[in-house]
Amino acid sequence: MKYLWADPEAEKSASLIRWKKGYTAPPHVHPHEAHFIMLSGRIAVRNAEYGRGDYGYEPAGAVHDATTTLEDCVCFFVSNGPIRFKDGGAS
Repeated sequence: MKYLWADPEAEKSASLIRWKKGYTAPPHVHPHEAHFIMLSGRIAVRNAEYGRGDYGYEPAGAVHDATTTLEDCVCFFVSNGPIRFKDGGAS
């Protein structure tokens, strides 16, 4: 992950995320809304797939099981607060 902008006090950020094909992000919750644009590759999120140029929105309170990469990918991700992993961690 490469942070492009961050507000540590508010835990808001904009970043580029690079994931290799087959990576699975652990189960997590978005307590605050988040937005993303796929710059390359494909991911599977819940019952949808996103590819190059696709926009995704995560409303506050969105709960994920695993998010899986179907191809090497890069996405631009803006989070209006921290992400809480179901194991209790935050990112």
